[in-house]
Amino acid sequence: MVSKDGDTQHWVTDVQDMEESKREDLAKKSWKIEEYHRGIKQFCGVEKCQARKEESQRAHIMFSLRAFIRLELQRIKSGYPGLKVL
Repeated sequence: MVSKDGDTQHWVTDVQDMEESKREDLAKKSWKIEEYHRGIKQFCGVEKCQARKEESQRAHIMFSLRAFIRLELQRIKSGYPGLKVL
């Protein structure tokens, strides 16, 4: 795919007869996953754990996930369309 500004994207799949509408649907889903990963890193600090013990690292990840879910619930309740990822 080539966008209007000249950027290219490559999609690889083993599905030979995929329709464009299906590819667009998958692209939207993959973008939502990307937003999730950026949000949990940027707003919840999931990658900033300084603990050495495995149990402490797991707890940090779980609390980061919990914080992200709470932020998302607040976003939905307030009607805000989405978190601005910087």
